[in-house]
Amino acid sequence: MNAKIAYFSMEIALEPGMPTYSRSLGVLAGDTFRAAADLKVPLVAVTWLYRKGDFC
Repeated sequence: MNAKIAYFSMEIALEPGMPTYSRSLGVLAGDTFRAAADLKVPLVAVTWLYRKGDFC
């Protein structure tokens, strides 16, 4: 069985300069996603894409 984990988050900050709404949520999600990648966990991240940066 080749199971994958789906990680849903309103924002995922994959680099420090990425504009996000709440800042800390995006950083936490990005850190979680990077750690899963380092551990080779089969993870798929799903998030919003904002056309003009953050939405606040």
